[in-house]
Order: sequence, then structure tokens, then C-alpha cells
Amino acid sequence: MRTMHPVVLRGCSTWDRHLLPDDEFRSRVRDIQQRMQAENVDGMLVFGSSAHYGALCYFSNYVPKLEWAMVYIPQSGAPSLLVRVLATRDLPGIQSETWVEDIRAAHDLEVLLERLVTGADGRSPVRVMGLYGDRWLPSPLYARISAVLARHGVPVRDVQPMVDALMWRKRPRELRALREACAILGAAVQTAVQQPDHVYATHRLLAAERVAWDMGARDVRTMFSLDGGVTFGPFETHGTTVRDPLIFYMAVQYQGYWAGGFVTAGQTPSPLYEKCRQALDDVQSSLRPGLAVADVYTMVQERTSPHPWHPVLEGAVGHGIGLFLEEGPRWTASACAKLEANGVYSLQVGLAAPADGGHAAILSRMVAVTDKAVEVLWDSDAYGR
Repeated sequence: MRTMHPVVLRGCSTWDRHLLPDDEFRSRVRDIQQRMQAENVDGMLVFGSSAHYGALCYFSNYVPKLEWAMVYIPQSGAPSLLVRVLATRDLPGIQSETWVEDIRAAHDLEVLLERLVTGADGRSPVRVMGLYGDRWLPSPLYARISAVLARHGVPVRDVQPMVDALMWRKRPRELRALREACAILGAAVQTAVQQPDHVYATHRLLAAERVAWDMGARDVRTMFSLDGGVTFGPFETHGTTVRDPLIFYMAVQYQGYWAGGFVTAGQTPSPLYEKCRQALDDVQSSLRPGLAVADVYTMVQERTSPHPWHPVLEGAVGHGIGLFLEEGPRWTASACAKLEANGVYSLQVGLAAPADGGHAAILSRMVAVTDKAVEVLWDSDAYGR
């Protein structure tokens, strides 16, 4: 599902140090440094932008508002944060959003890399550099990094699997942040659903967004359907009534962590809705660490046959969620991944409207999977009937 990304994030960006204190991030850095030592990676550059900030935030707590940033993590010692800013006068303000003490403007990138690969910073020279987020790197930035490393014969290694292995297993404080995000999502969705029938679709979701902002959300994203779930779109017209049922997607971000999913709410009973709900119940009862996501896909397929799946799901019945709105793995027929202990996932089942003009239905459920139980963090079925 591709939602609209705002031009300027206008929510709360204050760091909640009680929820996510400094030692949380120091512990994450130590964990990745242990893996770097085991994999013989001397240093690691982690790229992030306003659209793809997950791994950057995981280690630094910093979320760029408009530009990009990179955190450099050495095999031992404290990290450094390089931020794309208009002027160095912006750096003190950034200090309030991160625990990293060494903050530099992005134009210092070449200087930092030269010191790292030559050992001029007093540490052993970097002989293997890890890189996370290369698929999002602007070409000029990638060229700057490659030029310095190539000049000194330093190879670049993709460390995404190494970092993802940590990020996909949620720590206790991360689960607390996700529960807070789900609480905000629940209040916002409830506001949209409980509006009077005559209220326009845009007014419903704007009222829901206001609730999310007031509860401390940093970002809110929505898509909605005006034709009973046949098609989805962003805000394009101001005054448009909603055909029953009301079907929309909403996601909120709190302290960097996302909660989101599809909601189908209406007064008309729908056999497709019940089919989706039953499929989610069956999937939830089978979830456990080590379960192949392809098996979950097959399970949903069996329980929803012969109805066609809704195309908005893009052939997936779930995915991880956390600092990325769509975190891996995606639950598709060809996926090789398995569920992680302490993983958090967004399950989704959607069936397309029949050709005779019947209603579509799309439901979502966010769950935390542990060795002992499956915790439901948010369930769109709570608002559907």
C-alpha cells in the first residue's frame, strides 16, 4: 500500500526520554558492534531520510524532517551523526533529538571518511566499510562515498541483513512505543468511524488526524475509498460523501514507531467482511516464532477461496512493522522468511468487490509474536461493526 507522504512533518518531534532513554540506544549500538566484530566489518554507515529513516532512528533516535542524515558506527567506541543542514547553526537544535554527541554537517563526510580509512582519528584504519540504505542513497551522495573508499581500496559491504536481524526483534521499550502508537491509531480510527453518516470522507479523516496530532503523533498518513473499496486515493476533493461501507487506511507514527492498517466499517452486513475476519482469527491462532510466512500466505488463500484478493494489498497478507511502516519480511507466496520471536507484524486480509456491485472488505490486525503468546496490539475489527 503506497500512502501519501507529507511535504513537511507537522506533528510532535519531542523525544520522550522516559520511554526511550539514552541507554536504550547505547545498548543497540553495542549489539550491532558485536555483530560487526563477528563479521569483520570495521565501520558502518547507516543512511536515512524523512521517508526511509528506520535504521538511522534505530541507532540515533534522529528522524530527518526534510533532508537526509547518516550515522557512522565504528566497531568499537561512540558513533557520529552527519546531518544534511542548510547551516551549522542548525546543529544545536538537532542535539535535542539524539543521544549522539558527535554531530557534524554533511559537508564533513569526505573529511570523516578520510580520517577513518587512514586511521587519522587514532583508531585502526577501516579496511571494510558496511553500508545500510544504499537503495535510497541519492546518486551524488553515493558517488562521494564511493570515491573516497575506492581511492583507498576499501570495499563496501551490504549490512542490511545484519541490521534487519536486530530491528525485526522488538525490544521491551520498542513494544511500549508500539503500544502507544496503537492507542493513538485506535482513538483516531474511532473518531473517523463515529462521525455522523452525512459527514464527508475528507472531514472524517481530518477529524481523525486531529485526534492523532493532539495525542502526540509525529506523522499521520491516510488513503480512503469513495466507492465501497473498489479504488483508493488521497485527499483530492473536499466534499464527497462515502458509499457504505467506509473503507480506509490510516497509519500514525509515534516516537518513530508506526501503527497502521485497513478499516472496513459500515451498517450493511457483508459476507466478505466475515470471511476476512475469520481468516485473520485462524491466522492469529497459528502464529509462532519460526513459522514460515509463505505458510501463512497459503493459509489465507485456502480460507478466502474462491474470492479474489483485493489488489491494494499487492499480493501480501502481512509484513513487519516498527520504525519502517512496511518492515520486512513481506508475507508473500515466494517469501523465504520465518516469523521472529518478539517480532511485530501487521496482518491484512482483503477481498475485492464482486462484479455484481457488492461490497469489498479489507481488515488488518497488528500482533506481537513471542515464544509464549500472541499479543493483539490493534484490531480493525473493533471498529467494523
